[in-house]
Formats: sequence, C-alpha cells, structure tokens
Amino acid sequence: MVGGAGSANVMRSIKADDSVLKATVIYPHTQAADGIRLARLVVQNKALSDLVENEVPRLVRLNAPVVTKANVDKYITSAFES
Repeated sequence: MVGGAGSANVMRSIKADDSVLKATVIYPHTQAADGIRLARLVVQNKALSDLVENEVPRLVRLNAPVVTKANVDKYITSAFES
C-alpha cells in the first residue's frame, strides 16, 4: 500500500517495516504556490520570461519521488510531522 504524501510518521513506519504501508510519494511543498503563479500568468496573458515558449506551458511535470525502505533515509529529514 502507498500513501502518506511525505509524512514523517509514514516514513518511520516504512523504515521500521511495521505496517502495510510500503511507500509514500513526496509532493513539492511549493506545488500550490507555483500553480497559483502559473494561473495568474495565464489570466494576464503573460509567459515565463526565462523560457523560449511564448505562453505558459499547458503541462508542468513536478518531481514527486517515491520513498521506500531502500531510500527512506534520503527523504526522512524533509518529512512533515502529522
């Protein structure tokens, strides 16, 4: 089972291998803010100044790493307490 969205409790459980949760996916904490800023650019008919594109891309793919027992130590320091 996968879940938790980066919760420290979930990561500790994955590390201890003491539950049915075997992985979690981390979503960037800036995800909402970036979405709002991109929407504002669309409404204002503006583009992203550092891109060659003339408009805001319709698809923005965010990094959302999968955390498992094998790599939990890499991500647990950035987990949130729930």
